[in-house]
Amino acid sequence: MFGVPRRTSNSELAHSLLIARCSFILSASEMRYEEQEGEIVAEQEPLQIDIEGTPNPNSAKFVMNRTVVDETRSYFNVGMVTEEDTVAGVAKQLFAISGVRTLMFLNDFVTVSKEANADWNMIAEKTQEILEATYR
Repeated sequence: MFGVPRRTSNSELAHSLLIARCSFILSASEMRYEEQEGEIVAEQEPLQIDIEGTPNPNSAKFVMNRTVVDETRSYFNVGMVTEEDTVAGVAKQLFAISGVRTLMFLNDFVTVSKEANADWNMIAEKTQEILEATYR
């Protein structure tokens, strides 16, 4: 029926609050510079990671101001990670986080899906640490 608000479950509310609370910017502590033919040129802008909700309350997108991968990669368990590159290394680290169920890498984001009873706060914190260490 139109006009009647939908009842929000506790898990949906917790997910919404987590996304709102965790939507912040991580920036590198200092900019890296290199010298090219007598000019100092900035290598990259500071890393920015924004956490966005998805229609699935057990999934969140970690969007970066970096290209993560040129083609889509989806992993449903650590055994599917067969490549030997940066993305594969990140995937292996993310699967080591308790409660991480599936991963999808596309362009400038990683979608992390968790087990229904897993703690978003812990997963989000560790995911950000891994992404920052790899992509800054």
